[in-house]
Amino acid sequence: MGVVNNEAMAGAYAAIAQRAWTTNRTRAAELDQLVQGWRSTGALSSPERGRLRELAHTLHGSAGTFGHGEVAAAAAALEGLLTGDPHPELEAVSQVVARISHGLADPPSI
Repeated sequence: MGVVNNEAMAGAYAAIAQRAWTTNRTRAAELDQLVQGWRSTGALSSPERGRLRELAHTLHGSAGTFGHGEVAAAAAALEGLLTGDPHPELEAVSQVVARISHGLADPPSI
């Protein structure tokens, strides 16, 4: 097996970061859909809450790893809202989800 140079590693990392950004935008869209459903029905089911929490947790790690630190912080805040409060406020959750979506508007700068 040959030696991998820095340029090749940087290119591989950039490709992985690009895929992560695309996947994270899909996750953010799902967060938004869940919040819109909550807004429409006025209720958040236990499975929906679990999915919101799961997406927030995943975004926290992935966004932080691939150059979206502000998104990672917002995702951590969302996870905290969903974990720490048995009845989180829709508007508080909605605002954090908006921060996540906004933060993923541009690709990571790596």
